Amino acid sequence: MENDDISSKNNLNPQDQLNYKNKAKNLEFVKSNSNIKIPYFKEITFDDFEYIEETLGKFSEQIIIRSNSSKEDTDETSSAGKFLSIGPIDKNDISLIKKSWNEVLQSYEKDDNNTVIFQDYVDGAKSVSVLTSYKVGTDSPYRTFSTYYGSQTDAVTSGRYNKIKNFFIHRSLDNLPEKFKEYYKFFKIQNQLENLFGNKQLDIEIVTDHKEEPLLLQVRPLMGKVIKKEPIMVERSVIDENVKRYKELITTTDDRFGTNQIYSNMSDMNPAEMIGKKPDNIAFSLYRFMFTDTTWNKQRGEFGYRIYSGGKLMELFNNVAYINVNHSLNSFLTRNIKNETCEKIINYQLNKLETYPHLHDSIEFDISRSSYTFETDEKFGEEYKNIIDRKEFEGESKLLEKGVWDGVVDTVGGASLTKIFAQTKPGGIVAACGNAGGIKINTTVMPFIIRGVKLWGIDSSGTSIKRRVFIWDEAAKLINFSKVQSFTKELSFTELLDTYPKLLKGEFFGRAIVNPNK
Repeated sequence: MENDDISSKNNLNPQDQLNYKNKAKNLEFVKSNSNIKIPYFKEITFDDFEYIEETLGKFSEQIIIRSNSSKEDTDETSSAGKFLSIGPIDKNDISLIKKSWNEVLQSYEKDDNNTVIFQDYVDGAKSVSVLTSYKVGTDSPYRTFSTYYGSQTDAVTSGRYNKIKNFFIHRSLDNLPEKFKEYYKFFKIQNQLENLFGNKQLDIEIVTDHKEEPLLLQVRPLMGKVIKKEPIMVERSVIDENVKRYKELITTTDDRFGTNQIYSNMSDMNPAEMIGKKPDNIAFSLYRFMFTDTTWNKQRGEFGYRIYSGGKLMELFNNVAYINVNHSLNSFLTRNIKNETCEKIINYQLNKLETYPHLHDSIEFDISRSSYTFETDEKFGEEYKNIIDRKEFEGESKLLEKGVWDGVVDTVGGASLTKIFAQTKPGGIVAACGNAGGIKINTTVMPFIIRGVKLWGIDSSGTSIKRRVFIWDEAAKLINFSKVQSFTKELSFTELLDTYPKLLKGEFFGRAIVNPNK
């Protein structure tokens, strides 16, 4: 990958470098002192507007009228998104241009120095990106890239669009990793502007045209808390040592249930809240000695939970304290639960957390449900009544068993379907659409004449295409596909080898799709 101009210094004297004025003056400065491409623009004053028709001849067919308040993009403030911009507008529609001109000016505070920007509208834009030199609101030394693939040039700044791709690059890197090579052109512009302005705290907007050529729309000083010290470098040996210790920990066997090992700094006696994100040695050792070595488990044992031997609740990786979530979840199993049931519960909880990582900060409410709320009973019942081993449906069934199911969609058939009939509530419906467990069922008439259970088929071979399309359309209205997508995992063949045994044991949560190209 080329590296030309990516970190070169500008040739301007410090006194020649920019004092932020407004949006238009900032762009003029860039235009005069670099080769960065900017859509044609002109700052329009009150006097200029008298000759607007003559001015418009230099623009393309469509323009955008952009705000250019004297309170915008200065040394003291950015006022990003505060003022109005209107477009695209046909440059021949003079009445609309005059109307839009007034609307933009009216969005300002009263100030004789206020002007507007007339600029060529980027028709057929492929993407729009917002780049910041540092991660705003943190002390993290990361360049940020937020890109929306589409023609809405305010997609990122407005916050109205959710299909935005974000990534972060540590400022210690002089170049981008190969997998981010499509962003090299943005990375290069960012470096050029930082050098040009003599400022490494910038907020930049870039749009790509139909040829995917990057065009600068705006550059302003980055407001908010940013780091002002040099990045801290971590030796490779330190990283390797942490990885080695992590692998040792996750392969250690003890008397806890569950096959996964997950670490978190947001769950159970949250170390980040108690001793900080990166605690010093004395804080970590004291907290560990007083609470997370043994006390946490002994205290829970006094309330009827299981007590386990061995294994520490808290570990330190690269000076950051993490909680062993597997240990934490095990500590909320009561003593009267059978071992096989404990294994089933913990594996379900760990798989759910792996599928929905955003639940790390609400484990006590959404995973272990160790915190009681007004909806705990209802939620707990709904969730765990379906965590049933397939074998529980096999074997001899009574004529009628306790009613469990209001409705069932059965894809298995065979012995499982027999037991389901006996457990379906009065008036319940069983829809049979598979035979993975066999084509024969051995049931009685009792569920049908005592409880009025109904068995529905699907007519898999005789249903017309028209009927199928109608059913699919109706089903689509009832399905929340975003939820389906959220618990869908894409697996490689290698990952399938690890997942398939879990699936057979009923320990897999969600939906798996095998991608042969992964």
